[in-house]
Amino acid sequence: MTIPNSTPVFNAVYARLLCLMLAQRGIASDVLLQPCGLTAAQLDGDTAINAMQAQALVQQALRQTGQADLSLEFGARAHLFAHGAVGLAVSTAPNVDAAVRILAEFAAQRAPAMSVQLHELTDALDFIVHDQLEVQPLRQFVLNAFTVLIERLLAPWVGGAITQMQYFFPGAPPAYADRYRSVLHGAVHFDAPALRLRFPQAVLQVANPQSDPQAYLHAVLQCRQSQARRDPHAALLARVRSAINGQRAGGLDVHASSIAAVLAISERSLFRQLHAAGWQYQSLVDAQRLAEAQSLLRTNAEPIERVAERLGFSDASNFARSFRRWCGISPKQYRNAS
Repeated sequence: MTIPNSTPVFNAVYARLLCLMLAQRGIASDVLLQPCGLTAAQLDGDTAINAMQAQALVQQALRQTGQADLSLEFGARAHLFAHGAVGLAVSTAPNVDAAVRILAEFAAQRAPAMSVQLHELTDALDFIVHDQLEVQPLRQFVLNAFTVLIERLLAPWVGGAITQMQYFFPGAPPAYADRYRSVLHGAVHFDAPALRLRFPQAVLQVANPQSDPQAYLHAVLQCRQSQARRDPHAALLARVRSAINGQRAGGLDVHASSIAAVLAISERSLFRQLHAAGWQYQSLVDAQRLAEAQSLLRTNAEPIERVAERLGFSDASNFARSFRRWCGISPKQYRNAS
């Protein structure tokens, strides 16, 4: 079953970049866009290209260039600024773990036809991409470019550890399979049921030497505001976050059953609705605790032991371990940087 032609697939900025890349080869934008029923004016602003337009655009680009592996080159050349607030949040995140979780939460803002699920392993984190792109060559183009651009966002500050990454692509190896291994630094596999990027712990723990706490928080706020405008689940998430904050402010339990009771729904219904919104309950609780922790550390001079107590941690060492896992730095380092 193919997706409806009107389904948004990716932000128009990527179509503009593709036009620019091909223009540098002497292929005029009109040659690329006219057969797709598109004009340059339609690519302006924060709009999305739908499935019919995206499929025609990719087919025309492949036809004009005769380059089957064009998607890999495109992913490598996509500039940081093309990714908006999501790209800024990733580039200023404290460590790889935080950057990956930001990508999982907000990737759909740049590519609405995709959603991301995180799967925790003993020694790694799997970043699983679920997509609605049944048609080829569009699906292969988007998934290839997406994988390469993620590695290129992280590689400048991950260094040699990037070679420990593993990429599992859906479908059989294409004719240009060897090209993946010259573009990507991690190990490449095929025949997976869905695109899966595996981040070992050694990669997740790499700190970003260019991390900027203020820029990071501002970018994340922009992402959340944008998501609230677009996401049909935004009202649910706002209610759950409000309930968690209310319970915590009152010194009450934030177990899922307690929050479900506040919302007057069953715990099972809460889990189901959050899953539909792309969230797990504990991840939402952790995100709220992190936001509250950052706010407390920035805005008052209370001892860190008191901050830990207010957040519900049994002691400061447990709080410090959790905070370091979330942000890649200690609470004290965060407070000093802020």
